Amino acid sequence: MGDVQVRQLVGKSSWRMRLRDVAFHELETVLKYWVERYGKELVLVEPSCDSKACAGWGHVKDLTLCDRVFSCTNCG
Repeated sequence: MGDVQVRQLVGKSSWRMRLRDVAFHELETVLKYWVERYGKELVLVEPSCDSKACAGWGHVKDLTLCDRVFSCTNCG
């Protein structure tokens, strides 16, 4: 789950205006409850590199806009 800063979503664009009413903290709280209930872990990720990082190792690879596939050097 991305660690979203609500103040980054509040602005003039219509997309941001629609999202400002969403209770992200409440969603995170509910997700944490259910995840812990089933013995799992909810991991908050940095939204700036979530598509560049390996979920297993956290290895971050610089990607260009043309790159479509991320292949971790540690996992394979």
